[in-house]
Amino acid sequence: ISLHALYNSKKENKVDNTHLNDIGSKMVAGLVAEEIKVSDLALKEELKETIARSTNIYIVGDSTACEYGDDSANYMIERSGWGESLDHYFNHNDVKVVNLALSGRSSRSFTYEENYTILKNSLKAGDYLFIQFGHNDAKIDDLTATDTSKLYRHTSPVGDEKTEGSYQYYLYNYYIKLAQEKGATPVLLTPIVR
Repeated sequence: ISLHALYNSKKENKVDNTHLNDIGSKMVAGLVAEEIKVSDLALKEELKETIARSTNIYIVGDSTACEYGDDSANYMIERSGWGESLDHYFNHNDVKVVNLALSGRSSRSFTYEENYTILKNSLKAGDYLFIQFGHNDAKIDDLTATDTSKLYRHTSPVGDEKTEGSYQYYLYNYYIKLAQEKGATPVLLTPIVR
């Protein structure tokens, strides 16, 4: 996938080893879909059983999963998150992929977004919630920012689901617990490293 890295901005001509172009995002989405199909995990069996009753897969995460649209004005090659391509690997009559991921968000800052409200109001029994944060959780809060995506980004790597402010606290209390309370299945995805 690193061969499919993007050039950062047109001005800087830097290689970006974090974000993908359309080819890279389809490769990663294909790997996620293939893992579901061939894995011995319970998710595979559950997905087979629920496909018949029309399942939603919600994606929450950061820039590596989000949809970009046309950003060719700033990039030599358009960026594309893996969540933008995941629906290509499922029958559209059976599985609907709802990509709520937003660029620059952490597990904490995402909870201030309208997309989090959409998730809370839409997630239902039988759905899946794919959770991929961590990439921006290590960033320090910008105390001069007025944008909540930068002001409330940092989570502590120390602690558990009971330690307020920790990465585990946000994952459990705002995503895993939400999914379980709604009767949905939470799926934690490994964060993309910088």
